[in-house]
Amino acid sequence: EMLEDVIRSDIAYVGDFHTLDKAKATLCVLLQQMLKRKRNITVAIELVRAKHQQSLDRYIVGELTETGFLRKINYTSEWGAPWSYYKPIFELAKISNGVIKLIGIDSNRDGYGCHLRDYLAAKTISRETIANPERMAIAFMGDLHIARQHFPEKTNRQLAIYGENKKSVIIYQNRSD
Repeated sequence: EMLEDVIRSDIAYVGDFHTLDKAKATLCVLLQQMLKRKRNITVAIELVRAKHQQSLDRYIVGELTETGFLRKINYTSEWGAPWSYYKPIFELAKISNGVIKLIGIDSNRDGYGCHLRDYLAAKTISRETIANPERMAIAFMGDLHIARQHFPEKTNRQLAIYGENKKSVIIYQNRSD
């Protein structure tokens, strides 16, 4: 049922409980199912800042090593969860031949509160969905960001500015097991 809701959506907001590796596994299962259906997807991922998009693109096409990529995005100093939790998402994008496109969505964590970060992420995902309407968007951010009144609401407002209305679904994953 969840998969069918995602398939019928233009934007899926998938909560990432950062320290729980199973949260990433859920996203990978969704992506694998979407690959089977040959649906083009853009995954906006919180752990990569938008300013590091070029490094992300180079890593996905094999022009940058894993070590080089992690160094360029300051992974060790800026992210608390083990890389092994997130690596399968990036590996799926690599083998998808462009069906899965990853974009950095977090513009800046230094001194930015949750609301401003949500607003900047909403601008990014709105621009992406308008520029590429044939691609489904999956926003993979912390559970707090995807509460309806945060990132999703700000995205709807951004889309409305351009006369756009996108169908969305929210998937929370704050699990205790």
